[in-house]
Amino acid sequence: MDESQAHRGEYGLGNEGPRGLERGWSCKYTRVFLDFSRSPRFSKSASDWEWGRRAGAGRTQAKGDARPPSIQGVWSPVVGTGAAYEIQDNKNQKHAMEMTIVGKETVNGKDAYWLEYGMQAPDSGATMYRKMLVAQDRDNVITERMIMQVPGQPQPMEMSMSIQAPQATVKKNQEADFRQKAQHVGTETISVPAGTFVCEHYRMTDGSGDVWFSPKVTPWGMVKYSGQGTTLVLLKTITGAKDHITSTPVKFDPTEIMRQVPRP
Repeated sequence: MDESQAHRGEYGLGNEGPRGLERGWSCKYTRVFLDFSRSPRFSKSASDWEWGRRAGAGRTQAKGDARPPSIQGVWSPVVGTGAAYEIQDNKNQKHAMEMTIVGKETVNGKDAYWLEYGMQAPDSGATMYRKMLVAQDRDNVITERMIMQVPGQPQPMEMSMSIQAPQATVKKNQEADFRQKAQHVGTETISVPAGTFVCEHYRMTDGSGDVWFSPKVTPWGMVKYSGQGTTLVLLKTITGAKDHITSTPVKFDPTEIMRQVPRP
C-alpha cells in the first residue's frame, strides 16, 4: 500500500456504533491503522484503536464476528450524567462500556451535546474514548463532530464527518426515539446490577432484539438489551461525569500516519 491509496477512500473505518448511538464512531481509514499497527512502536495503541473502532462499528471484540447490541432509546441528555453497561457477546466474553454527556454547545441555533463513550479493550485493558457533538433535529439526532483519543497517543484526533465509507455501518443520523420502530410488549419490573427498574419492554420490529426502557436512565434510557446472541445490562447510572478528552484535537491525516510507518 502506498500513500496515494489512502486518498482513494479504500480504507473504511466503520462508525460509531451499534445501531443507535454509536453511529458516529467512524470515518474512512481503518486499514491505514491496520498497516500502521505493524510498527512495534505503535502496535499496542493501534490495536486498541482498531478494537474500539470495531466495537463502535458493530463488533464487541477485536477478533471474531460477535455483534454488539443496538443501543436503542429515547434521546434525553443531561450534562454530567450517563450510564455504564456490561456487554456479553455470543462467546460469553464480557466488556465494559460507558456513555456520558460531558458538555453542551449551540450549533446552528440548536442545543448540541457532547456524548462521550469509553470502551475498554479486552487485550490491553486500556480505555479508548470517543466523543461526538450531537444535536436533535426533529426525529433525528445528528452527529456534527467526532473526536477520538487512542490509548498511548498524546493528542486526540478529530474525524471528518463529511467522509463516509461506501458500506459504513455508521450513520450520521440516528432516530431520537426508537419506539417508532418497536412494538410495545408490556410493563415489567427487572433487576440488573444497577438496581431494580420498572421498565417498558419493547421488541424491535426488524427482529434485532428486545429493549427494556426507563426514563430514569440517561442519555438513552436503556436498562437492558437482548438479541442476536448478545446482551447488555446497566451496571450503574453516572453523575458528575467529566470529559476524558481535554486536549486540543488534531485533524485525522492518514497520509501523515503512513509517513510514520517504517518502510521495509
